[in-house]
Amino acid sequence: MKICIYYFSGTGNTEIITNLLQKELTNLNADVIVMKIETIIKKKIKVKTEKYDLIGIGYPIHAFNAPKIVYDFVHRLHNDKGKKAFIFRSSGDPFLNGGSTKMLRNQLEKKGFDVFNENLSIMPANVFLQFKDNLNKQLYQLAQIRIKKLAQDIMKRKVFLQKNSIILTIISKLFSFMETTGAKWLGKYMKISDSCIKCFNCVRNCPTGNIVLVGDKNGNEVGDKDDNNIIFDKSCILCMRCIYKCPTNAIHFKYFRFFEIKQGYNIKSIISNPNIKGDYLSNNTKGYFKHYADFFGL
Repeated sequence: MKICIYYFSGTGNTEIITNLLQKELTNLNADVIVMKIETIIKKKIKVKTEKYDLIGIGYPIHAFNAPKIVYDFVHRLHNDKGKKAFIFRSSGDPFLNGGSTKMLRNQLEKKGFDVFNENLSIMPANVFLQFKDNLNKQLYQLAQIRIKKLAQDIMKRKVFLQKNSIILTIISKLFSFMETTGAKWLGKYMKISDSCIKCFNCVRNCPTGNIVLVGDKNGNEVGDKDDNNIIFDKSCILCMRCIYKCPTNAIHFKYFRFFEIKQGYNIKSIISNPNIKGDYLSNNTKGYFKHYADFFGL
């Protein structure tokens, strides 16, 4: 079986889930290709879904919905009537099951795709709240179990679609609109501190091209100069990649800085650290994280 997985990942959670899924599907003798959505859009690569038996779309949940870049990708797809498709998502919280899937599912169905499976993985949050390392590690370990089961369901083409109530869909549309609109404003007014070393990783790695270099590396002006020759445009999707991937912690929100995790965010270092134990959640978990334990059936 030939499967192509298209995914977008801001800070790395969805990429980790995608790689896990690719590994599990390959272990089940599937021929799996993985492609980044941002690369397809930036390089204007023609998407040929007809070459595959199944396609998958993975993304991080932004305000109970898929980020705008995922919708931009779906709009580029040609009609492929009857092609089986699955959706998988990552979120920092299981609240309301990550929001409604109805909007993206409808867009895919308009293109002729038959969405048969939808999955939610809970991974460490990358906004507002800094999780403890042992919780981060455990969420990854629990996601591994769920992804293994997802791979088996995909190979069997097992139907599992999230139930989206009218209220959940309305909430998702409302919060998604607010986030998409606010992201353009917040992204426009990002701030670069004096710790910037002009590595320009942010310019190269921004998935939407929102971060623009207006001078060369020697400081020779080629346009309207701004702090450190970098300006921010109006196509930010609040993926947080520029903030957490900056080697000197030089990029911040000018307003609403409470979005950021002050200590930074590097899930891969937590996963690879053998001294960190994934032992936070249990059936005795109380307080805020009880609904995390409930989600995983602990």
